[in-house]
Amino acid sequence: MSKEVNMNMYMPTRLITGEGCVKDAANQIKVLGERCLIVTGKTAAKACGALDDVIEVMLENDQSYAIYDGIGQNPKIADCMEAAKVAQSLEADVIIGIGGGSPLDAAKCISILAANPNMSQEQLYSYNWENAPLPIVCVGTTAGTGSEVTKVAVMTNLQGLKKSLNDDRIFPTLSLGDYRYTLTLPELFTCSTAIDALAHCIESYFAKKANEISRCYSVRGIRILLEQLKKIEKEGFASITSTDREALYNASIYGGLAIHVTGTCMPHAVGYFLS
Repeated sequence: MSKEVNMNMYMPTRLITGEGCVKDAANQIKVLGERCLIVTGKTAAKACGALDDVIEVMLENDQSYAIYDGIGQNPKIADCMEAAKVAQSLEADVIIGIGGGSPLDAAKCISILAANPNMSQEQLYSYNWENAPLPIVCVGTTAGTGSEVTKVAVMTNLQGLKKSLNDDRIFPTLSLGDYRYTLTLPELFTCSTAIDALAHCIESYFAKKANEISRCYSVRGIRILLEQLKKIEKEGFASITSTDREALYNASIYGGLAIHVTGTCMPHAVGYFLS
């Protein structure tokens, strides 16, 4: 008898990609709630046009919204606690994260805190949450972390240390990936996020929890990323086209899907130094 093939996977996020996908998903955003907290960093979501597109959907849907733009790199639980108070004041029904991994991870954390007023850090990491997290919408603007399709949020805790939240309840309900939001990213950021995605694919392939599905995602992501990085090296950054940007974004999603199955391991830490 042949060895049983493991293809186990659970991925409840609805992922929609392509040009104009945020506006096309207006009805799917509307059904999640009437009041939305939009979570971003200071500039990137505005500069790439993603924030404008989300606000246009809010107005079209006649949804109330507030914006919290205090999320920086390596998002802090303290900032998420502050954002959660804004969400509670708004009586938000849904949290919309716009950005790279930091705002998306922060949105996941805020969804827990907003649903559970006065929650302490200890209660947050106990996973014994009285109320379920609010629905989360992720709008990706970089091609690296794959946070759009994972149940993980990497946070900087109140002691200044990175500590992950990992729970099925913080899978995004809806993730929207329009590669055009990555068109304005400079060379260094484009390459570093591509290395981040490459580390995800490689570590997942060799992880003990890897299976048939996760390795398919890993291999596809690696092939795309190596092709794109070689092109940048050979032809220069100016040669990158919209088609290449879309490929890079898709590869980051493959990486996210891969580590969703396996988790991260040693190359993840190496990726921090490279990227």
